[in-house]
Amino acid sequence: MPNPDDTQQLQVYDALRALILGNEFEPEERISERALCERLGATRGPVRESLIRLEGEGLIRKTPAHAYYVEHFTLQDKHDVYAVRLALERLAVRKAALAGALEDKIALAVICEEERQAFASGDEPARFHCDQLFHQRLVRASGSRILKRIFEMVTLPVLAAKTVVREKTERTMTQHEAICAAVRAGDADEAERLIGIHLEPGTRFQDEEDDTGR
Repeated sequence: MPNPDDTQQLQVYDALRALILGNEFEPEERISERALCERLGATRGPVRESLIRLEGEGLIRKTPAHAYYVEHFTLQDKHDVYAVRLALERLAVRKAALAGALEDKIALAVICEEERQAFASGDEPARFHCDQLFHQRLVRASGSRILKRIFEMVTLPVLAAKTVVREKTERTMTQHEAICAAVRAGDADEAERLIGIHLEPGTRFQDEEDDTGR
């Protein structure tokens, strides 16, 4: 039987990690333990353990004064993340296509449908959540614990766009659906080709480069 304390700690960790990855905190923003306890309805123990774990993942940092701040990631950090993810997800998608469980392949299709529904209703936070879930499930479908662990390490709070461009979002969803179809058909070569287009590092942050003059 699961330990209730362990269950709460995991729930707090998942919730706090989602807030950071979803850009609910500004880069360099100080994180208050007390405020987190109130926001998440948790005691200090699970919150503190979660902060320590997230510090180990590089999502937050702790100062000598024992204060926690959200880590700031540069444009180069973002490019590096996608370069690593490109290599990782190419391997993952091949494994998923060739030997992925039917349950995971069906789950990918369901996520694509839910992403479309969220987009149609104008719920961008829900759509973006589906976007993240798609890639998480894709790596899970590979059946590799190592790829799953590495993926978690390189999923930084750099994924959400500053502004939502409808045409780009439509393209993202179409690509997700095509990748899903290739995986379900067992076409590893096509799935790998499509994920390469989807995660091409050189095109992910062009708008930010234009904004900064780089």
